[in-house]
Amino acid sequence: MKLVHRRVTPPVSFLPKLAFLKKAAIPRAPKRETIMSNLAPLEDLIYDTLRQGRIFAEAWEEAALDTSGSLRRLYPATITRLKEGDCLEDQDTDVLKCMAEAILEARADIKAKLAEQGRNDRDYLCARKIELDLLMVYFGSFWKRRQKVFDRRKTEELYGRLF
Repeated sequence: MKLVHRRVTPPVSFLPKLAFLKKAAIPRAPKRETIMSNLAPLEDLIYDTLRQGRIFAEAWEEAALDTSGSLRRLYPATITRLKEGDCLEDQDTDVLKCMAEAILEARADIKAKLAEQGRNDRDYLCARKIELDLLMVYFGSFWKRRQKVFDRRKTEELYGRLF
C-alpha cells in the first residue's frame, strides 16, 4: 500500500486568523537591562568552580603523580588553596597549566609502556590509565568553570563601563 501525501488548503475563512497569529509571533529585540540578567548569577558560577576545584584537588592527591618541572614545588600550595576554596587565585594559573601537562605526560608514559608490551592502549584498560583519564576530566571541568568566572567578571566590568 502506497501512501500519498496531499496538500490540504485551509478554508478561506481561516486565512485571516492565521495572518493575525503570524503578526503576534514576531520576536522582539531584548531590552538592554535584560541582557545581563539572562546570565547565571556570579555566586552560582563561583560555587560550581569551588566544588570542582576541590574535586580536582582530591583526585590529584589520590593519583600521586611523580612530577618534575620548575613549578613542581608549588603544586602542594596550589592543592591546599583549592581544597580551602581559594580557586580563583591568578598566581595558580601557570601552576594549573603545568599540572595539566603532568597529567598528559603520565598518560603518554602509560601509552608508551603499553606499546612496548605490544598492547594497544585503546583496547587495554588499566586502573592507572582510567584514574589519569578521570583526573584529566576533573581538571577540564574545573578549568572551564574557572574561566567562566573570569569571563563573567570581565563581562560585568565592561558592561558597567559601557552602560
